[in-house]
Amino acid sequence: MGAAARDALATNKLVITVGSFRSEQQRSRFRAIAKSCGASVTTLRVVCPVKTAAKRIRTRLALGERGPDEEAIRQIEDGLNRADDIDVVLTNDSSMEDFHRRIDAVLEPLILVATAKTSDRKGRVVV
Repeated sequence: MGAAARDALATNKLVITVGSFRSEQQRSRFRAIAKSCGASVTTLRVVCPVKTAAKRIRTRLALGERGPDEEAIRQIEDGLNRADDIDVVLTNDSSMEDFHRRIDAVLEPLILVATAKTSDRKGRVVV
């Protein structure tokens, strides 16, 4: 995924890389890639209550998909709760429409920066 992000940054003003990025090492790797391409980075964490996440995953498991159990979700959450390198936290605990409105509000300023005239912006943006 890192190579794909680097390639995308070579030709695009805004690159959104989606992944769990559970460890600081993973997040640092992508920050280094962005920096080497002259891009700024905003790290966005999407959270939902553990019970909600567990329910969603149980539904996926029933459909034959794979995923972590509730204990693994708690461990992931605990690790991310201690992270000090996440810029924005967005809670996904309501309707999809509401979540889309909130994610749009987060992305809008980043898109404005990325699409500004070259003379007006300092670099590319990675989310």
